[in-house]
Amino acid sequence: MFPVKPLFLIILLFITASACQTDKPVYTIQGTLPSSEYDGEWIYLAPLVNATTETIDSVKIENSQFTFEGMNEEMRVIRMRMMLRHKFQELLVVTEPGLTTVIIDSVSSASGTPQNEALQLWKEEKAGYDSYSYQHFQKLKTATPADSAFLSAGLEAIKNDFQLFNFNFMNENWNNTAGRFLYPLIKPTLSVEQQEALHELD
Repeated sequence: MFPVKPLFLIILLFITASACQTDKPVYTIQGTLPSSEYDGEWIYLAPLVNATTETIDSVKIENSQFTFEGMNEEMRVIRMRMMLRHKFQELLVVTEPGLTTVIIDSVSSASGTPQNEALQLWKEEKAGYDSYSYQHFQKLKTATPADSAFLSAGLEAIKNDFQLFNFNFMNENWNNTAGRFLYPLIKPTLSVEQQEALHELD
């Protein structure tokens, strides 16, 4: 049997070690900007709703770099101060465990962790779909009847491809933070059968 004093010290060390493990950051977001011109500026990691001074994290940019660390997993947005938001695209990120690497620029991006990789892929796919659809709609305004049929068929094909991409994305991310956030945006693109299939994953 341990003497009382050593036993007390062992318990104290165990509690201290446990506390240190609890305080260890779960997520790390390391970011870069295109130049040192913005050194000294503050950059913000904000919740998407109900943002307050208490819930917004902020760090100063140094050597074109910044780092956020924290504990809780949720969907957040990285943004510059208001006057710089026309230069730097706001970036949605999931504060999931691990190291997320981000680039803040006119087109911002994230990589490194599973959900942020998936979210980035979805954003790129959505941007491609929107661009393709816009171009087709513009061409349809002045197209001949024969060309209209061809363009409409192409538009329908890309719409079906995007629908399948969205379904596969939700199938893989149904129960995570990125999937729960995007589902209201993705749902209108899915068929009733696809929506029912996803709800069976609950």
